[in-house]
Amino acid sequence: MISKKIVLIGQAPSRSGNPLTPLTTKHGDGGRMQKLSGITSRKEYLKTFELRNLLNEWPGHNKNGKGDLFPDSLAKESAYSMRSSLRDHHVILLGRGVAKAFGMSRDEPLLRWTHKQSTTWAIFPHPSGVNIWWNRKTSVLTSSIFLREAIKA
Repeated sequence: MISKKIVLIGQAPSRSGNPLTPLTTKHGDGGRMQKLSGITSRKEYLKTFELRNLLNEWPGHNKNGKGDLFPDSLAKESAYSMRSSLRDHHVILLGRGVAKAFGMSRDEPLLRWTHKQSTTWAIFPHPSGVNIWWNRKTSVLTSSIFLREAIKA
C-alpha cells in the first residue's frame, strides 16, 4: 500500500477554475479524473489524491483557440521548484506538456510507472476533452484501469 497520497499534477487552472482547488471541477479535467478513478465522492477523491497544478493562473487560450496556452519556461520553473516535495511519492503527470516540464522525454510511455530521482512517475494522457485520446473506448478503459490499480497498490 502506498503510504502517501498519489500526486496528480495538471497544467493550470481552467479559465473558470479555482487555483486553490486544482483538478476538482465536476465538469472538466477534475471530473474526468474522479470518474476514471472510480471514486464517487469528492471527499474520497480528495483523500486519495494530492492535487496540484504547475501554473497558478489560467494562461489564456492558445492561438488556434482549441485549448489553453502552456508557457514552457514557467512550467519548467514550477516543476523544478516542486521536485523536492515529490521525493518518495507516486506522481501522475497529466499530459505530455507537464511531463516535458519535469524533463521527461516525448518517448516515455503513457500509463507506466518509472522510478527516477527517488520519485515514481507516470505520464497520463491530458484529461481535457480537446485530447483526441479520449475518443477511443479502449483509451478510456485503459486509463481507468491504470488509475484504479494505482489506488489499490
